[in-house]
Amino acid sequence: GDRRLYHASAVLVGNLLTVLACDAVALLRAAGVAEQDARKVWLPLAERSLHNAPLGLDRALTGPIARGDTTTLRAHLQAMRSAGLSELARVYEGLLEHASSALEEDRRRDSNGE
Repeated sequence: GDRRLYHASAVLVGNLLTVLACDAVALLRAAGVAEQDARKVWLPLAERSLHNAPLGLDRALTGPIARGDTTTLRAHLQAMRSAGLSELARVYEGLLEHASSALEEDRRRDSNGE
């Protein structure tokens, strides 16, 4: 196999997941939550997400992405931009697009019995 892809996988889970966790803290801090409390808020959710990941996207994802609630997701983006977090909003938007496509593909595979 291609070791570069193996290592890219490690970077995605080992490093970029950490960046997203720090971004989650930044969002909570912008919402007025103290940093130490912010970490307490996202940690159980992150642990549950990692626990559920092997179930596949259709069963693991929850909330507005799973529901296809674009109104709520657009409100999130607007709030980020209003808080001066435009770069994070761009990252969030890109991840939403990727999640939506990946979820659609996961559901298609499930419906085809793959």
